[in-house]
Amino acid sequence: MMNRDVTHGRKAMDLSQWSAKNGRTPGTAIATLTAVCGNVRNARMPRSSYLLLHRDARLRPQDVDDVCAWTEREITALKSKAASRSAAYARESGAGGGQK
Repeated sequence: MMNRDVTHGRKAMDLSQWSAKNGRTPGTAIATLTAVCGNVRNARMPRSSYLLLHRDARLRPQDVDDVCAWTEREITALKSKAASRSAAYARESGAGGGQK
């Protein structure tokens, strides 16, 4: 059961390989990060079945705050990168656009 949970969790989001480059669009990555914070805030993560075997994995309020602060930093970075790419694309498109 635990193996299945770990495999499922890593398939959804492997923090050792986290980035928008790993097959995620920035929008999907932002939605996933938002869900992570919501899930830890609402005590849906870590799962209760996991906590039965690993009581020390229970998140303290400071842990929850740290996870959510991390997700916010990642979201800000993703939005910044997306905005930079959009601006660069607009400049490139505008530079040659309108010429016949």
